[in-house]
Amino acid sequence: MKIVFRPLSSTLEESASFELTADHSRITVGRKRDNDLIIPLPNVSSYHAVLEYVGGDLALEDLNSTNGVFVNGTKLTERTIVACGDRIAFGSIEFLMECEQEPSGFEPSPQPEQPAEGTVMVDITEVPDIPMLQQTPGPGDASPSAPCSANKTILFGMKNVLITPRLVLLDSDLNPTKEFSLEKAEMQVGRESDSDIQIDDVSISRIHARFVRTGDKSFSVDDENSTNGLFVRDKQVTHHTLRHGDLLRFGDVSAVYLAPGKLFSFDDLKEGKSSGGGLDSKKKLLIGVGGVLLFLLILLMVLPSGGSGEPAQKGNRLTRAEIMKEVRLSLENQDWDKVVELIQSFQLQGADKELAEAKMEIENRAKFLDMNKQAQANDFAAARQLQSQISPESIYSKRGQQTLKDAGSAYIDKQGEEIQGKLGDGDFETAFKLAGDLKEKFPDNKEIADEYTDIEQKYKTFQKRLSARSAYISKQRAANRKAEISLQKAKDLYLNGRIVDALDSIFQASNAYFEKNLKVPSRVLHLKEYMNQVRENYENGKKLVLQGKVSQAVPMFEKVFEISKRNLYGEDGKIERDSMSMMVDYYMNKATSLYREQNYAAAYNYLIKILNAKPGMQTAATMKLDIENKGQELYNKGYIEQTQYNDCKRAVFYFKQVILMVPKENPLYKKALKRIADCEK
Repeated sequence: MKIVFRPLSSTLEESASFELTADHSRITVGRKRDNDLIIPLPNVSSYHAVLEYVGGDLALEDLNSTNGVFVNGTKLTERTIVACGDRIAFGSIEFLMECEQEPSGFEPSPQPEQPAEGTVMVDITEVPDIPMLQQTPGPGDASPSAPCSANKTILFGMKNVLITPRLVLLDSDLNPTKEFSLEKAEMQVGRESDSDIQIDDVSISRIHARFVRTGDKSFSVDDENSTNGLFVRDKQVTHHTLRHGDLLRFGDVSAVYLAPGKLFSFDDLKEGKSSGGGLDSKKKLLIGVGGVLLFLLILLMVLPSGGSGEPAQKGNRLTRAEIMKEVRLSLENQDWDKVVELIQSFQLQGADKELAEAKMEIENRAKFLDMNKQAQANDFAAARQLQSQISPESIYSKRGQQTLKDAGSAYIDKQGEEIQGKLGDGDFETAFKLAGDLKEKFPDNKEIADEYTDIEQKYKTFQKRLSARSAYISKQRAANRKAEISLQKAKDLYLNGRIVDALDSIFQASNAYFEKNLKVPSRVLHLKEYMNQVRENYENGKKLVLQGKVSQAVPMFEKVFEISKRNLYGEDGKIERDSMSMMVDYYMNKATSLYREQNYAAAYNYLIKILNAKPGMQTAATMKLDIENKGQELYNKGYIEQTQYNDCKRAVFYFKQVILMVPKENPLYKKALKRIADCEK
């Protein structure tokens, strides 16, 4: 089934047709470009509706659109079966939905039972049941018995020929064989199956030519480097701007270009009369759908006139009243172009008012279309300017106001969402800029002005915070630079043993922050605290050493060593070296005394401390090795008693001496302990 959507308003001018098959049974409608029927207007939702061909029925469903779907004026609330001839509106954009059978060869589509609103093209040769009017001939008229050549002037094509240019293929005798509607902006002619206009002929190249839309309803044709060339009226061309009735030839295949709303005679084509671009002015009449009377009038028009330029008489000629009736009907149908063509073609006298009205509305329509383009481009100032130029009494004035309102509302909603998103992200600067742009486009919108004021206040608050933070960061950096100089000086003084001066430099570092009314960083406060602890322990330890209380001083030196290594500058300072020296002397004296008392384990522990603090001290290393050798000798004796003489009692005696001689961390201690356990078993 072929479905045709014909617009019932001038907001859209071109029809759209779709072939529904088992493989392609859905037509989606919406503003987005991935829909089948694209309506690029703001009051149409991105995905507005869907039409499905199911089991021989056409089911229409609203896809939660903003402005709704209407069938014959009734809003859809659920999936609904629709019929051919229904008026369907997507928002405010209304179409007439028509159904047509797939054309076979050059047979025109059947006309619907009820005529569509507007102007329709009819093939006269396909209406044999309507009789010709038999009227008494006037003087100079042709005899009523004279045959009427119905084929002489043919209003060619289907209904949408009024709004869509056509290309009609011809046989060798210049008879029509197949027609193509030039609906796209570009259409490719070629032999390949994927061509828009496929011509299966050996003289046609794979990609032979291309039709390109150059205006609202005008086209040009270009040769695509074809093998056998492109010809217009037997003259080879590479580019040609098409006119109504142009005879084209692609290789060996002829065709004729038919412009919208024009009459055409294939007999004239055969007689070579089409090269001028059409027929004489009296034959350029579009047929309205007012009913059988109007159709009969057209039949009378195409009969031979029998004279030239004479006033209309009774008989086969049109009277002025009949033409004026068609003019008024065209005015009612808002077919301004037809009104102008009728009045000018028949040079009607006394129709100045109708001609002026039609021309005014044509101008208003052009302004309306330009206004709509500006609105879609979001240039609302230009759109309002164009809208103001449309005559207030024109039908396009109210329509333009609604279009402008819808486009503005859609733009405001979209920008509003983006502004709220930026505010949510904390991007007040971008939100303020977007709000300013919106206010500039809609200066009279109070809601936008209020929103702008609110966002402006938020932006100013944000700017103040940003400025304060920037000032704070600037002060912080200045204080950091000054403090770092003092802290580096404190480190140098400390490592040279001048701890009092080092503490004074730390105080100066703190003052660098106080001067800027900034909080002193915790690292500076901690540095001061640790350095005071080192100073206190070091000075108290030295006093005890001078008093000969070295054993009491050593824990304080150990504390100095621990604090400096963990929190200050390691073991490289003069204070640490002095503390280490006094500790090592004390440890060595204790180790020597204990060694002489044969308290090897205790001596060993002091030797370990000495070597940890001063690894290169040879005396301590030698004594430690001697204790380890003694322990090994005792272990060996115990091992012999246990394994060779099976005397566990003596073996345990030696192993216990090993345990008393070496600390628990020594591997020999663990081995001796295991031997004792074995013997006890």
